[in-house]
Amino acid sequence: LRGFVSFSMRHPPESLVDTLNQYLGIGAKAVLDQEGTLDKFVGDAVVAFFNAPLAQEHYALRAVRAALTIREQTSALKARLAPENRLSYGIGISVGEAIVGNIGTPQRLDYTAIGPSVNMANRLQAAAEPGQILLTAEVYQQTKDHIRARPILLDGIPEPHEQTQAFELIDLL
Repeated sequence: LRGFVSFSMRHPPESLVDTLNQYLGIGAKAVLDQEGTLDKFVGDAVVAFFNAPLAQEHYALRAVRAALTIREQTSALKARLAPENRLSYGIGISVGEAIVGNIGTPQRLDYTAIGPSVNMANRLQAAAEPGQILLTAEVYQQTKDHIRARPILLDGIPEPHEQTQAFELIDLL
């Protein structure tokens, strides 16, 4: 969520949790409606993946649909909230190899995904402006017959002083 740190400093914990849960609920529902795996909540972020634990057809398109639903539902929520409670998601979608399974210690294991594609999704979401959905070129290639997107160059992803071709998701066709 964009602006969450400053938002959290201006609100009492009870109000903060109520508002945060509304935004996280939108993200979780959108992922689950597309049969994605809800990985975890990390502070103000929803982390999810598709195509595991079971293989899925059109998993990249499922992720795109979930992202668009999040953007749409977040706009609807913001229209109902007081101006000081309005936040926006930034979303990154990547595809590729990852290790999926129980990771941690014998005292605590989490079923999660780790790998370069997960790192890239995180970098894309960090670069995304409020309400923006960024896709890797691979996601674009897998979904281009179903979406409208525009190419963009991102600086510093994955390494400083490098540019990466990405795509800003506009909408479904």
